[in-house]
Amino acid sequence: MTFRDYLALPKEDKIIKQISFDNQISLAEEDSGVLSRHSVLYQTENILPFGLRLGIGTRLNYAHDLPFKTLETQGRQDEAFFANKLIDLDNGYLSWLRNMGQHTYFHAAVGYLEEQYAGIGAEVLYRPFGKRYAVGVDGWQVRKRDSQTSTVGALTQGSDFTGHANIFYELPDEKTTLFAKGGKYLAGDYGATFGVKNNFKQGAKLSAFVTATNEDDVSIFGGKTNLYGGVQLSLPVGNIPYVANNTKVNLTVAPFARKTGQVLYRPNKL
Repeated sequence: MTFRDYLALPKEDKIIKQISFDNQISLAEEDSGVLSRHSVLYQTENILPFGLRLGIGTRLNYAHDLPFKTLETQGRQDEAFFANKLIDLDNGYLSWLRNMGQHTYFHAAVGYLEEQYAGIGAEVLYRPFGKRYAVGVDGWQVRKRDSQTSTVGALTQGSDFTGHANIFYELPDEKTTLFAKGGKYLAGDYGATFGVKNNFKQGAKLSAFVTATNEDDVSIFGGKTNLYGGVQLSLPVGNIPYVANNTKVNLTVAPFARKTGQVLYRPNKL
C-alpha cells in the first residue's frame, strides 16, 4: 500500500478495533483444584502506508484465582502476578507485513509483543497458490516484562531467543488445518508442537495442540512431565444486538504458569 492508497482509504478502514473476552481454565492443579483467569482486551491497530501497522492493546483483569507460587520469569511461571494487575498495557508494537514475491510472505514486529514479553523478530511463510500446504520459519529476540511494575512496562535483565520451523496442511474440506512446529521455546527448551484447528462457517474457531520438549515441568498432578497441551475456542459475538463489531469470546483450557513448551503470542501471524 502506497501513501496515496492509504489516504484514499475510508477512515474506518485505517483503524481496526477489537474486543476480546479472554477466559482460561485449568481443570486440575495440585493442591488447587480448578483454576481460572478472566480478562478483557481492547485492541486497536492502525493500518499505515507501505505495509506498516501500529498496534496497542489494554487489558482489564477482572477475576482470577491463580496462586502466587514464584517470581521465576522463565516461560510463564509468574503468570499470577500479571493476572493480578487490574489494568495493564497488553501490547504496543510496530509491525510490517509484505508480499515478498511469488507465494512468499514476510512479517516483522518490534515492541511489547504480548502481555509478558517484548522484543523484535520476523516470520517468513511460503504458501504456493492452489496448494494445501505452507511452510515457514520465525525467530524472535525477546525480554521478559517485569510484572512488579505498575503497567508491566519495565523489562527484566537478559534476553532470550525463541524460534520455530512451521508446517501447515489444509485438509480437503478447506476448514480443517493440521499444523506442526519444531524449535526453541521461551524457557530455552527444545521440542515440537502438533495440533489441529477448524474454522466454522459462522466464524468460530476450535483448535487443540500438544507440545513435547526436552525439559521437565510440573504436571497438573504434582509430578514431572515433558508435555504441555490445551484446547482453544474462539466465538465471534459481534452480531448480537448492542455488542460492538469485532467482539469475540475466547476460552482456553490449559495448565497455568508453566515454564516449558511456551510460545510467543506475537501479533499479526501470517
